[in-house]
Amino acid sequence: MGKIKIVACLFLALLAAAFSLKSDGSYENNRGNRNYYRKKFDEAEKSYREGLLYRPYSPELHYNLANLYYSKGDYQSALKEFDKAARNIKDKELSGKIAFNTANTLAKAGDFEGAASLYREYLKKNPSDMDAKYNYELAKKTLEKMKNDEKKDKKGKDKKDKKDRKDNKNKDGDKKGQDKDKGKKGEEKNDEGKAGQAKEGKQKGMPEQEAKMILKALEQDEKEALKERVFEEKKKGEADKDW
Repeated sequence: MGKIKIVACLFLALLAAAFSLKSDGSYENNRGNRNYYRKKFDEAEKSYREGLLYRPYSPELHYNLANLYYSKGDYQSALKEFDKAARNIKDKELSGKIAFNTANTLAKAGDFEGAASLYREYLKKNPSDMDAKYNYELAKKTLEKMKNDEKKDKKGKDKKDKKDRKDNKNKDGDKKGQDKDKGKKGEEKNDEGKAGQAKEGKQKGMPEQEAKMILKALEQDEKEALKERVFEEKKKGEADKDW
C-alpha cells in the first residue's frame, strides 16, 4: 500500500506539473505590466501578446495592450484593443475603465465629439467621477471652439470670395472701358485723317496743264463772240446806209 501511495503521489505531481505548463495568460500579463511600468514598451507588448495566445478573448490583456498603445501615441491601435476588451467584459469596474480610457483616446485622436458623447454616457453610471467631469467639459469646450473657428473660417472665406468676385468684376469693367476708349480714340484719329485729306485736296488745286486748256478755250470763245459782234455792227451800218 505504501508503494501505491508513492506512485499515486508521483502521478499527481506529474499531472500538476503538466497542467502548469499550460498558462492561462496571467503570468505573461503580470510580466507585461512590470515591463510597462518600467517603460519597456516593446517587451511589455511581447508579453501581452504571448498571454493572448493562451487567452485570446481576455478583456484584461486587451485592455492592458490598449493602454500600452495609448502611452506610445498609437491611438488607432489603442482604440481597436479597447473595442476588443469591451466585447467580452463582465467586470463592471473594468468596463468603466475601458469606457473612460476609450473617451480619453478619442480626444487624443482629435474626435472630441465622440469623446464628449462617451464621457457623457460614462458619467451617467459614475456621476461622482471628477476626472470624467473635467474631461467632459474640456471636450465640449474644445468641440465648440472648433465649430466656431470653422464658422469664422467659412465666413472669412465667403467674404474673401465675394471681394475677389467684386475685384474681378471691376477689372472686367475697367478693361471694357479701356477698350471702348481705345476704339473711340481710333475713330477720332480716322476722322482727323479724313479731314486732313479733304483739306489737302482743296489746297492742292487743279493741274497747270488743265488750267491752260481751260484758259485757251475761254480765249477762243471770246474771239468768236467778238467776231460775231463786229459782224452784227457792220451789217447794221450797211442797213443804215441804205436808208
